[in-house]
Amino acid sequence: MLAQHEERRVPCLRVTADLDAVDRWRARIDAAAARCQILQAALYLGGPAGESLDVTAYESACGASHGVTTLRDWCERWIRVPGDRGLWLGPTLAARLDDDARAALEPIAEATPVGDGLRIALKDPAHMDAFERALGSLLPSAEDGREASMALHAASRGDARA
Repeated sequence: MLAQHEERRVPCLRVTADLDAVDRWRARIDAAAARCQILQAALYLGGPAGESLDVTAYESACGASHGVTTLRDWCERWIRVPGDRGLWLGPTLAARLDDDARAALEPIAEATPVGDGLRIALKDPAHMDAFERALGSLLPSAEDGREASMALHAASRGDARA
């Protein structure tokens, strides 16, 4: 439906694995991040078996439409899933992590440079609420979702304001 926007899409990969595979996946993502081949990545437990790659629970809660969340612009601006087992920010997202956010993360997470980006490992999954608050400037709001959806739909109609 939005063929004129397809070059702006980013490929997404979802892998379902058992806990024994977490360390192997962490190493694989580190390797890709070191080569600057990712915009972002997350390792997390849970999530519904049928959960879509097109819209995560966070994006659904903010009202982002189906077509927005795999666009490069979205993925360079917003964290799609703050992974409780690991979160990788590519260079663009890592640059958006301000000093206040870094200070808020320090007691609850370990931040390690990987390539031109950053891997953030939550020290204890019980601190997920604090983790989300610290990353708040990188998590989309309902207004952000609406604005992105409206811009995408305006562009698909050829609206000059998009």
